[in-house]
Amino acid sequence: MRSVSHNLRPAELDDLELEPALKELLAGFSAGTGIAADLVFAWDGPPLGEIVETQLYRVVQEALMNIEKHARASHVRVELGGVGRSVRLAVTDDGRGFDVAGAAAAPGIGLRNMRERFELLGGQWRIDSAPGQGTRIEGEIPVPITR
Repeated sequence: MRSVSHNLRPAELDDLELEPALKELLAGFSAGTGIAADLVFAWDGPPLGEIVETQLYRVVQEALMNIEKHARASHVRVELGGVGRSVRLAVTDDGRGFDVAGAAAAPGIGLRNMRERFELLGGQWRIDSAPGQGTRIEGEIPVPITR
């Protein structure tokens, strides 16, 4: 049941477009955690559609939960922009980082959920992190050409 409810479209996206919904999400995150967060929104391509917007929003949510639980970060940056015929999302923190290879064997589902969301949309993702060096989660999703 959790997986079904987790994939539903967030109410914020029913009321707002993706950029203001992400700004609201980051403002709430900062207010609740004391971790500074900023958004660089540089997408000027075609409309992404409900499915893509929902998955991108959920990836940011999951990343923020992981940062709050594990990173001991003081700053988070979310970037969304276009690269060729793709949309790219990156979430970067200045926290304690982790061993990426070791995390693959960990029992948590947060990283797996983010990877699966990108793959579901035909995209790719990667994590750059190391102990003491913060973390960057980056994914790219192809955007269909509409005419």
